[in-house]
Amino acid sequence: MLGVGAYIQGMSGWLSGQLGVSESLAFLLTSFITVLLASSASVGLVALVWKYRKIILRNRDLEISKFILPVLPKIRWINALRIPTPTVKFALSGWRGIAFSIGLVAVGFGLALTFVIAGTDDTKYWPEPGASYKLGTMYGEVGQPLEPDIVPTEPSQTLKINLVDGVRLSELSLTGLDIGRTSLATPCFFIGRASGNSSGYLYVDQLDMNNTSAPSLNWASMNVNNLVFNDTFRADGHTNEVSLSAAQPEIVIESDRNSGEFSSTNSVVDRILIELEGSATVGSLKIEDVHCSISATADGAFDFQFIKAGHITVSNTRIGDGDGIDTADAVLGSTILAKSHTSNIVDAPIDVR
Repeated sequence: MLGVGAYIQGMSGWLSGQLGVSESLAFLLTSFITVLLASSASVGLVALVWKYRKIILRNRDLEISKFILPVLPKIRWINALRIPTPTVKFALSGWRGIAFSIGLVAVGFGLALTFVIAGTDDTKYWPEPGASYKLGTMYGEVGQPLEPDIVPTEPSQTLKINLVDGVRLSELSLTGLDIGRTSLATPCFFIGRASGNSSGYLYVDQLDMNNTSAPSLNWASMNVNNLVFNDTFRADGHTNEVSLSAAQPEIVIESDRNSGEFSSTNSVVDRILIELEGSATVGSLKIEDVHCSISATADGAFDFQFIKAGHITVSNTRIGDGDGIDTADAVLGSTILAKSHTSNIVDAPIDVR
């Protein structure tokens, strides 16, 4: 049955493409041709067998003199009504017999084909899922199948935090996270604008980064009132181009009214993405015990940008990919504006793997 259904669907598609007719008309033509061919073949086979019956039966003949219809039991009260009994005569010789035989077999094949189509038809009707419908139009309740979901060859292991425009968090805490993988060539920790956001910023009262490690670091486009890199920040070469600007205000976020919070602890992912869909407000951003292993081709394994903060403090952090202190692995760009800045970064050979 599945083979017949597949044949009908394939033939219908071929007729639709060759003749340029609609799918429904092509389907009807295919069904008619299928029933006609099957009926003709069946009657022809029976006629051939009947013609050579003596050979098949080894010189014995088979005669069918007459058909006896079953006799229904007599019911006296019906006979008392004197209902006339119809008499039916069949003249099935010659072409008339052949046509009748083909028609009778065609009816049988048509019924069988109907059940086959019903069993193999995958057309969806409203409100079945998996299809789109044009309700309110002719045949609008007949669905057009949707494309199947693309199954990724490798499941995503990314922790992505989408901050919608205007969101307010009292605390965003990331603690005890192991991130990155060898084949990853993009930042394993990214803070910045999402696609389509050209003006939003992450407003933070206090950003603390403590006990972290990564092969590289690239910070840019920040406005900070007080920026501190303690002497426990060690890098395998660094560049500090922070611009001093007295115009940077102190960002104060004390009220927790109508604010939420987010935390992730002791997790293993390949990346952390904090994407801004507009501007967001966070009272305290804590990054502690977060370690990244990533391919050295990434332009900043820790890539932070578009942050306006009151205070940023970095301690106990090691950055480097082992290429020597003469090549900067920690880059603090000139688009970082700070009113007060302390930099005690120590260059030391470091290879984070």
